[in-house]
Amino acid sequence: MKVFHTLTLSAIIFLFIIPTLHAKPGDVLWTIKTDGQINRSPCLWDGKIYFGSDDFRLYCADAVTGKTIWSNQTLLAVSSSPCVWDGKVYFGSCDYKLHCADAVTGKTLWTIKTGYDVVSSPCVWDGKVYFGSDDNKLYCANAVTGKILWKIQTGDLVFSSPCVWDGKVYFGGWDKKLYCANAVTGKTIWTLETGDAVSSSPYVWDKKVYFGSADNKLYCADAVKGKKLWTIETGNDVFSSPSVWDKKVYFGSADKKLYCADAVTGKTIWTLETGDPIYSSPCLWDGNVYCGSTDNKMYCADAVTGKTIWTLKMESDEYGIDSNPCIWNNKVYFGSWDGTLYCVDNGSKKIGIAYPSISGMDTMQSEK
Repeated sequence: MKVFHTLTLSAIIFLFIIPTLHAKPGDVLWTIKTDGQINRSPCLWDGKIYFGSDDFRLYCADAVTGKTIWSNQTLLAVSSSPCVWDGKVYFGSCDYKLHCADAVTGKTLWTIKTGYDVVSSPCVWDGKVYFGSDDNKLYCANAVTGKILWKIQTGDLVFSSPCVWDGKVYFGGWDKKLYCANAVTGKTIWTLETGDAVSSSPYVWDKKVYFGSADNKLYCADAVKGKKLWTIETGNDVFSSPSVWDKKVYFGSADKKLYCADAVTGKTIWTLETGDPIYSSPCLWDGNVYCGSTDNKMYCADAVTGKTIWTLKMESDEYGIDSNPCIWNNKVYFGSWDGTLYCVDNGSKKIGIAYPSISGMDTMQSEK
């Protein structure tokens, strides 16, 4: 038996470790095939990768090997990005529910029934889980028990994923507004009106809140007072959620461009042209920016210059990428309309994890 275990270990090293030593940036390390589109961001916890699919399942897999550990079946598409807190994984589904499952076993612990699809991605802060629903409400619930603590009624769908900063929760609505509310009581502090639906998830940096709108603009506002500071006009909807790195704000637009701008002044520094609309949200890591496009490619560009470092094109022109990438060490993970989760070598030697702002894991990392 000892010889068998030694041989098994050697085989694992050969199959999964040795190939990564010879991989080049942009090379696919492994894939997981599902039976539905993968539209949102995966998340990482304890060496595992969690992601949802339109095949009605949330998946948990080994983040190194790609071997599926378990899947949790829902009644309809898993439409939100998952987040993990205290050994529990939270995710929304088009079955009108927020689900909470054991992150190790995949066993469902509880669900919260809303009035419509839960596409908004949950985040956890101070023992509370926040998420929106297409029933026009933002929910706050006890993250352990699932008991609803309060709701905020808006004028339309809450597709945007909430962000918590300094005891305040920020989220957008299809009623054309960005909301800021007390994260404990749910009392609205201020709203900022835009020209169209706010599906983009907000990002807070240096007491400023950044978010996109379907009025073709990226907004920057005072995160405390709600006063608009500046906007960047693009050529189409800004569905992509912004991220800030090194005093620069990055976001995509349906005008097919990835933008980098000065996060203080709003002055555009560079744009990267892709072949089709960008709905994916960028992720920053080790001086590079990663973003998908519906032109079927994942892009890696220099975050300072905007110069493309590598691209990965899907095999079929029928499939695009609006999933949001996340990073763990030298790997970038993302899904595609072809129903596949990809693990790709990113060429980095840096150790750590990075998320796009649309993921609740980004808020949880920022609050630590």
